Amino acid sequence: ALNEPEQAKEAFIKALAHELEHARQYVTGELTGAQVYKGIDQNDTDYWNKAHEVAARAVEEPIWDLFVLTMADAWNTDTNGALEVLKSYNRTW
Repeated sequence: ALNEPEQAKEAFIKALAHELEHARQYVTGELTGAQVYKGIDQNDTDYWNKAHEVAARAVEEPIWDLFVLTMADAWNTDTNGALEVLKSYNRTW
């Protein structure tokens, strides 16, 4: 079982993945501000079953697994370690 700090890291990465999936949905036009996902109005659907939420939850675990495989050593060494790995990509956003 994960200790409390590890659980917090996992929750953070999964929440970030979830919200980034929503950003992708908006950017690609799959989701509009009116909660229309792929042309289907989601306003009358309960939160847990909204198609865009189901899709966002679906990326959480795979992104966490990818993080563990690629970034966990840097993250676990120290919190600045993960930042240094990210900085090494030299991307401008």
